[in-house]
Amino acid sequence: MIDRDESGAAVRQALRGWQQRVQAVIEIGRDSDDLAVRLPVLDQLAQELVTDLGRAIDGLDAVSRAPAVVLPAGVDVLREALGKAQDQLRGIELWHRAPSVAALRRARDHFAVAADRLDAPGTGAAEAARDADQ
Repeated sequence: MIDRDESGAAVRQALRGWQQRVQAVIEIGRDSDDLAVRLPVLDQLAQELVTDLGRAIDGLDAVSRAPAVVLPAGVDVLREALGKAQDQLRGIELWHRAPSVAALRRARDHFAVAADRLDAPGTGAAEAARDADQ
């Protein structure tokens, strides 16, 4: 069985993974060499990111409704970060434009802040982990 500290670490790792994935899309858009060649790749990766955010949210929602499932500490923080990122990125079509890059950066930053929140005292995730240990 996985203890709460390990499960909280898994949620933090998932948040950092999403943060890195968004950063990768930003990096592709940032490289100014031969934008015309990179645009199809950027568009595809960004659209896959938005699609995968939706799938992750749907998956978490389905698991949270399943009977007798104990979710890891911090999964609510992960769900919130996924939702914020999806809201930031939904509907964007021109990923190389400044407003789109800014939205990607905000989405990336939501994941970083969420991961940091899991370690902060006084948060629900940190308290849930402590309560599980007592």
